[in-house]
Parts: sequence; structure tokens; C-alpha cells
Amino acid sequence: MCDVDFFKRINDRYGHQCGDEVLVELAALLKSTVRQLDRVGRWGGEEFMVILPETPLEAARQLAERLRAKVSKHPFPCVEGPVTISVGLSSYQQADSEQTMVARADQALYRAKSEGRNRVCV
Repeated sequence: MCDVDFFKRINDRYGHQCGDEVLVELAALLKSTVRQLDRVGRWGGEEFMVILPETPLEAARQLAERLRAKVSKHPFPCVEGPVTISVGLSSYQQADSEQTMVARADQALYRAKSEGRNRVCV
């Protein structure tokens, strides 16, 4: 799960149209970085969920770091300066449900935000 850092500031400073453009470009960046087997979707607001089937946790962490770095270096035309994301990871554990996996990813995302943003937490 990933979330655009300080997205409200983007909307407030540059307008909602710019915010929408950032989300569209972010979705394209995510999709262009993952495998065809993987799934990218908007989870809500400025949050996205990336599903990585058959991917060990360490490989998912490495991909998340690549995504984070790629986004922070990408020039979003309507925004001055970098746009960054925070990422929370979880992996399937025996007896998991969709809800428990998402809850762990959400907890990791909140930790990434509270530890300074623009980072990946597992």
C-alpha cells in the first residue's frame, strides 16, 4: 500500500486538477515498474494498492524501494519540487484474510508516515 506524502498540500497549492494529474501519473509510474502479473489499483483518495503474487517479502521490499525512489525523482509537470510516497508492506501469512493483510500493510504505511515519510516499512 502506498500513499502520496502531503497530498493535501498539492491540492491546496496547485489545485485539484493538478492533484488528479499527479494521481494519474503515479498510477502510470507504478504500472510501468511492476510485472505484468502484478496488479495496481487505487485504494482510495491518494492511496494505491499493489498486489505482487508469488513474490517473497524481501523482493517486494526491494521493488517498493525502487518505486519510492522512482517517484521521488520523477518530474511531475504541475508541481514544483519532488512528489514522494510512503509505502507499507505486508505478505501473506498462513490463516490470513484479505482484511488482516490489508490491516498490516496499513499499519506499516502509518509507521512510514510517522517515521518521516518517503520511506518503506514492513
